[in-house]
Amino acid sequence: MSRLLNLGDAISASAHRFPDKVGARDLSRSLSYRQWNERARRLSNALLGLGLSRGDRVAILAYNCVEWLEMYAATAKASLVAVPVNFRLVATEIRHILQDAGARAVVVQDELVERIEELLPDLSRPPPALIQFGRRRPPRGFHSYEDLLAAGAAEEPGGDALAADPWTMMYTSGTTGRPKGAVQTHQSAATIALVTDLDFGFTAGDTPLLVMPMCHANSLYFFAAFAYCGATCTVYDRRSVDPEELLRTLSEEHITFTSLVPTHYITMLDLPPAVRRRHRARDVPSDPTSSSPGSARSAGSSPGRRRSGCSTRAAPTYVRARSVSSTRGPRTRSPAIGTSPRRPPRLSVASTVRSATWHAATRTASITSWIASGT
Repeated sequence: MSRLLNLGDAISASAHRFPDKVGARDLSRSLSYRQWNERARRLSNALLGLGLSRGDRVAILAYNCVEWLEMYAATAKASLVAVPVNFRLVATEIRHILQDAGARAVVVQDELVERIEELLPDLSRPPPALIQFGRRRPPRGFHSYEDLLAAGAAEEPGGDALAADPWTMMYTSGTTGRPKGAVQTHQSAATIALVTDLDFGFTAGDTPLLVMPMCHANSLYFFAAFAYCGATCTVYDRRSVDPEELLRTLSEEHITFTSLVPTHYITMLDLPPAVRRRHRARDVPSDPTSSSPGSARSAGSSPGRRRSGCSTRAAPTYVRARSVSSTRGPRTRSPAIGTSPRRPPRLSVASTVRSATWHAATRTASITSWIASGT
């Protein structure tokens, strides 16, 4: 193989290997890998048919939903650049991102379209392509997402993206100034995804749950890793996390991995014991939970083996806190669970590619044990 596959290529490969397997879904809809790949092809051709060309920016404003997975795949196939926009931003903040990125297209969910309509008159260069998806009829001047897909060709768009071509431009929070676009190339995305697969031991048999916003680096990185290995990617498509529903989803959907923040754990721990028993908390696998953006593994586990996660038998376990790249340079983030008194006997594969900080996860293990006990 002369080059790394980009995400669009990886979806095509999985569509060939697992055509009828569920590849992308949220809590109400699902797509087989064949359907996911075809819809991504149609969307990529439709975007190019609107006049976009290689390297053009496509801003995406939406809550968590399965369409995110289609749009990330379509932009990779068409050599376009996805610009995820945080749905918590107000119109003035969104305007800055659209102008700074030079967005040539905006794809927006119907529930958020008013924010785009509000800022359009103030844009010096309005995007020529405006697209809405959802149940509502698109407002004047907006294309229907589903109509574009129906009209788009089902073939690969051609014009393979180069490894050094940008795939995503994710904006920083702007705490020290205006938000800045952090560019990720196809090569860097593929490298991170494949190293994550090797390090965590992810396989096509995994069923991850993407709870963090799809406009956030956490879900983007983990989604790409699971897409590359042919797993079933599930998006938690709720406006906010309902702890009881989250616990039920982890159990009933046989989730093998998710990435959460401490607040998620705390709200599940606050559920009455009867609720945890009703949703069969004991059926939740011992290894799905992680303190964002890392995951837990027992100190002696190896990258190629099934991860042990937050097993009650693996205390103390260790949480890897990966470095997060931004335009301001790398920084490390770590879960607030205390510092390890010693480093584990061996470092993970990821440590040779990205910096890793290790922390004792005794508290994480005890939290998982508490949830599973149903008491």
